[in-house]
Amino acid sequence: MKAALIYKGKPYSFAQVKQHWNKNRAAMMPVLGQTAVNFFKDRFKAQAWTDRYAEKWEPRKKQEKGKRRALLVKSARMRNSIRLVSANASHALIGVPVKYAAVHNYGFNGTVNVKQHTRSIRGRVTVQNIDTRRKSTRKVQTGSSIVRSHTRSMDIPQRQFVGNSETLNRKFDRIVINNIDKSFEL
Repeated sequence: MKAALIYKGKPYSFAQVKQHWNKNRAAMMPVLGQTAVNFFKDRFKAQAWTDRYAEKWEPRKKQEKGKRRALLVKSARMRNSIRLVSANASHALIGVPVKYAAVHNYGFNGTVNVKQHTRSIRGRVTVQNIDTRRKSTRKVQTGSSIVRSHTRSMDIPQRQFVGNSETLNRKFDRIVINNIDKSFEL
């Protein structure tokens, strides 16, 4: 007679546990990927990279007068572009499809070539409302000038928002352990 493993008064089947785990594992990768995306987007709110501890981003060299805007957020294009590209049973792929994201994530110190371009010149024009006869000023394009190609030296500090993090790995561990526990609950 074959002895069965009894757990909580019920016979236990490892084949069922394995089948349940394989089903949970396939559903777990998109959850892990979305957890990473949320963690990376939260770096913009925290204004710091968190590995074992939070490392604040280097502040701007020049503060805009009267304005206090978050670092790396002007239009929120880079933050909003962080997304889960693909996920299957074995991996999840996160992408940031903005050209300048790598420069900010890793930092840059060197020279860049600036192509020739046209710069618009803006000025103010006084406008009068016909009905109310009130005067107001508006910014309008008053001309343009050609800027010749040149080189510019740049020093952009590293403000990491994507990468390996011990804090993120601990979040992953909790998700995986919860899925393993679910596999043993039959």
